[in-house]
Amino acid sequence: MKSRTTIRLGDALDLSFIPDSSVDLVITSPPYFGQRIYLDDMGNPITHAVGSEATPSEYLAALGVFMEEMWRVVKPTGSVFVNMGDKYAGSGGHNNASIQGTTYDADKPTRDGPSRYVKITEVRRKSLLGLPWRFALQSMDAGWILRQEMIWDKPNGMPESVTDRTRRTHEQWFHFTREEMYFAAVDELREPHQEVSEKRAKRGRGEDWGKDRHPPGQPPQEWDPGSSLHS
Repeated sequence: MKSRTTIRLGDALDLSFIPDSSVDLVITSPPYFGQRIYLDDMGNPITHAVGSEATPSEYLAALGVFMEEMWRVVKPTGSVFVNMGDKYAGSGGHNNASIQGTTYDADKPTRDGPSRYVKITEVRRKSLLGLPWRFALQSMDAGWILRQEMIWDKPNGMPESVTDRTRRTHEQWFHFTREEMYFAAVDELREPHQEVSEKRAKRGRGEDWGKDRHPPGQPPQEWDPGSSLHS
């Protein structure tokens, strides 16, 4: 019997065509704040797209609406994985912190900075905005369980023209669940144990290891080297 896959296109902020509590898994990477300009079919900027908000707070509010919709469609046993990148407040120059239409030199014509370069006043200049963690904490406050933060290491990350800090070569993935008990198949993702690891775990544990390690009337404790290495 051939399997069948159906692809549905829609707005993540309005998934009315998806029934409540029907989705097992969501994997998403929402548009980053102030990093891209998205165009419509006519080539015009989409000014209302997520990521084009005027402030980080408005951006986080938009993501909060998205997470509300995910709460509706995801099963109690389901999971949501979200990838987010951070952004700097900028140093004040037109390349990373200007407002479109600003005049940079009174003796020269007005120089328009790209609309994605918005001036940020919610944090100090040159500071990371901390958007991934602000989003994670906001989601926790809304009732989500943050099960894990995973670091996406990017060994070939883009170079940065900075001289007073190291370049950023990672992003965060967050694993959220609605409930404490949810579907997880971690063993299918684990790598096989190395023989040297199993030998090290067995040190000091002979065949009679659990002989006297149990209350009266209870069976001896059993030790599974495979399980013990899954910490």
